[in-house]
Amino acid sequence: MTLERRRDRAIVLSVALFTALVATAMALYPGGHSWDSRAQGHDLWRNYLCDLARGIALDGQPNPGALAGKLAMIVLAAGLVPFFARTTSLAPRAARLGRAVRTLASVTAMAVFLVAFVSGDRYGRLHAAAVVLAGVPGLAAGAGAVLALAWDRRSPRDVLGAGALTLGLGLVDFTLYVANVGADGGGPVAVTVLQRLATVALLAWMLAAARRRPADATQHAGSEPRGVTRGSRPPVALEAEEKAA
Repeated sequence: MTLERRRDRAIVLSVALFTALVATAMALYPGGHSWDSRAQGHDLWRNYLCDLARGIALDGQPNPGALAGKLAMIVLAAGLVPFFARTTSLAPRAARLGRAVRTLASVTAMAVFLVAFVSGDRYGRLHAAAVVLAGVPGLAAGAGAVLALAWDRRSPRDVLGAGALTLGLGLVDFTLYVANVGADGGGPVAVTVLQRLATVALLAWMLAAARRRPADATQHAGSEPRGVTRGSRPPVALEAEEKAA
């Protein structure tokens, strides 16, 4: 099995496990969100994903789905490492940028682990700081991946489009989140709505990358390097090519 195929499987497995774990955590969440602590059950558009990992839900009751919520974040974070490696492999002409993206992805994954265990019910503002610590390198990795895909014109355009959408939603959501940390009443509901949309876009981006093959260098083996034409080749090289033909 090739390295690319192993990465594909790791990405798909990460998305599948994350989806199953989040669904479980949502079903078990007792209730409450930042705008109404008395709300019953999980609210798709008003609960943060981090709420699912709280040991004590926002309504004050023990949260039996906290472990599933934590594992969901850990599984998704682990999937970011092969995902960004796979995505940058689709843009081989931006290899240097790709290496930077892979480094940022590793930093992001470790920071998300911290977010999962520094829960808001126990650590308060420290949890918000952990979210910012994970968000900055994560957005930088996303921006680098999108730039790499845009730079290499052979990269798949659907993967680029999914990445651009994810990055746009993530940037707006992160900006709103940082601007409203500690705000009374939870700030604008748009923060949680955009988080949901950005998460769905990220999952779609991951799956789009996993089903694509890297740029096939063999397709370009017969093409001339940039700036080199047949007429500029040395006579000896031309003679050798003609004999080989």
